Formats: sequence, structure tokens, C-alpha cells
Amino acid sequence: MVRDPSRRRIVFAVTVDYSINLLGEIPKALSKEGWDVHLVSNPGPELAEVARQNYATCNPIPMTRNPSILRDLGSFFGWIYLLAKIKPDIISIGTPKASLLGLLAGWVMRVPRRVYVLRGLRLETTFGLQLWLLSALEKLTSACATQVIAVSPSLRALYLKKNLTRPEKIVVLGHGSSKGVDPERFRPATKAETIGLRELATKIGLREKIPVIGLVGRHGKDKGLEVFFAAIAILNSNKVRYQVLAIGDDESEGALTQSIQAAKGQVIAIPRVVDLERHLRLLDVLCLPTLREGLPNVALEAQASGVPVITTDATGAIDSVENEVTGLLVPAGKAKELAEALTNIILNLSYRSALGSSARPWVLSRFGSATAIANNVQFYARLYE
Repeated sequence: MVRDPSRRRIVFAVTVDYSINLLGEIPKALSKEGWDVHLVSNPGPELAEVARQNYATCNPIPMTRNPSILRDLGSFFGWIYLLAKIKPDIISIGTPKASLLGLLAGWVMRVPRRVYVLRGLRLETTFGLQLWLLSALEKLTSACATQVIAVSPSLRALYLKKNLTRPEKIVVLGHGSSKGVDPERFRPATKAETIGLRELATKIGLREKIPVIGLVGRHGKDKGLEVFFAAIAILNSNKVRYQVLAIGDDESEGALTQSIQAAKGQVIAIPRVVDLERHLRLLDVLCLPTLREGLPNVALEAQASGVPVITTDATGAIDSVENEVTGLLVPAGKAKELAEALTNIILNLSYRSALGSSARPWVLSRFGSATAIANNVQFYARLYE
């Protein structure tokens, strides 16, 4: 490959192709600024779509999210080969497996600037041997980076509390967020969209005039599923009328299915959708009973759509809501408090509307995509100097 010495070259990477959305418009913005942008992920349709749009050179490297010594070794040498071929000035990598392999390869190949984008800390909810192993891998990953970007202030604070890097090495850009919120895509419904949304609700199976609680994202243990279903059991005992729309991939090993069956028809579950913005407009409240986050994009996107959010005081989540202004914060892992918050918003239409009205301007003033993109473009430009 013949390199144009006048162009700055940067590599962005995630483990699986559907995580490319976590980058938002940042790679495209850098491309418009004259950067030679490369994108790395596991092969898949999302990577192919970026190749079709032609704002970045796409480099598929097979990587698995779960540990696999032989496959991980093959992926590592794939990284070595790629970095030797394209010789980037900067690599910027998020998601655990890609970060470990890519940053280690970047250190071996002496890539000058190696950025670890920290979007969450899995070890936060682990114990024993698993905690020790994940801590060791996290320290290795951050040691291979020259700079760490944490997507929220509370995540940075936790990272330092656990002595995973030095304070001068880890930063938060602006108020946080990995990509910001697109205000054109995520917005309240217009009057012209009312009929279409009613048809979508009917197609999904939602009932009219019953408040809709949204449960959106990967449905796994760390998302607080057990707490959520314990909370709606309390709603049932108190005869609160509601329905739940659960959107996303089920990673709960059967727990979600069992909970839905126990809910007796009050929960509708559908897979991850490409038009999430339309589905968010069906909600009366988004509930994110998470035990850990980096900074939950869906909470920001719901608020930009005029939907109040109930989430927890867990890492990352606590930065995503202005308590009693745009939504409610409850203690992580507490079903009773979550049920009280849900009841408060479901039964009080004026309060729900007031929170929703405040949510959009608050989110866009702090986490708008234009701000996030500008912060990242400036960060990488300074890093290159």
C-alpha cells in the first residue's frame, strides 16, 4: 500500500459489526476533515454497509466476543498484519475483545497513538476468579493504550478507584457519550405520524390507552431483569394498569422468556429493530433497571424523543438522567423503589408529561451528536499534533 504522507490515518475498531453504530458519525466526520479512515470489525452486514457508503476503508478481522485461545490468537495475528500494512497514526478501539487484541497489537507494532474507548466495565458485577482475570485483562488493555476515553464521569471515577490506570491518562470528552444523540432521528412524534404509530402499535400487539413501559437493549443479567420483573409483580399486586414493550436481543439464558410467561400477557417482546426511533415514540416511560453501564445511549435517545426515563444510580446510568427533572433515579437492585417510581410516572399523567418536556432540551444541551462529534474531531486532531 502506497501511503499519502499528507493524510492523517486513523483506525476505528469494535468487535462485532453491529457495534459500529456506537461510533455514530465520528468516522464520517473525520473523513470529511481529510483523514484516511479505516474501520475494523468482525465481518458482517454493518461493515459491508460502511464499505458501500465509502467514507472508510473496511478491514474485516474475525473476532469472537467469548474467550477462545486459538481464535483469539488468529485474530491477534490478523491485527498485526493489518497494522503492518496500513501503518496508522492513531488507533481508536472500543468493546472488550477488539480493544485487548487491537491495542496489544498496536503496542507491539509501535503505533504512535493508541486510544482505548471505555464504554463500560464488565468486571464491576463479577467476583472471585472471574473478577481477578477481568481486572488483569483490563489493566493490560489500558497499559497498551496511550490514552483512555471514558464515556461518562462516573465510569472514569470507577476506573480510577479500581486503580486500572493513571488519572492523567483517562479523560471524558464534554459531559460524556460515545457518539451523542441525533436530534433529527430521535424526537417526539409529529401529528402527521400519529396514524402510522397507531398502526405500528396495533401490529406489535399493544393495547390502546394503557401506559407502555419500554425495556430496550440487550436483555442480560447486568441489565437488572430480575429486579424489573420483581417490580412489575408489585405493580400487579397493586392493580396498576400497564404493558411492557421489550425490544432487543435476549442474552438472559431463558430468564426473559420465563419472566414473560409469568407476566401473563402484559409483556410483548420483539427483537432488535432498525427503526428504534419510531418504537421509542410508542413509550410512555423507558425503564432501565441496569446494574452497570458506560453511558446508556438508549436512555439519552428516549429523552430526546420526549420520553421520561427511570434508571438506577449505577455507574454510567447515574449520568444519563437529571433526577426529578427528566426522569427518576432509583437505587440499583431495589425492586420496591423501582415499582414506586414506575407507579408514580404511570399514574400521574401531568408529571409524566412534565418530565418528558424537560428531557429533550436537557439531553441535547449536553449530549447532542453535533457536540459529541466536534469533541471527538478536536480530540483526535490534538492527539495527532
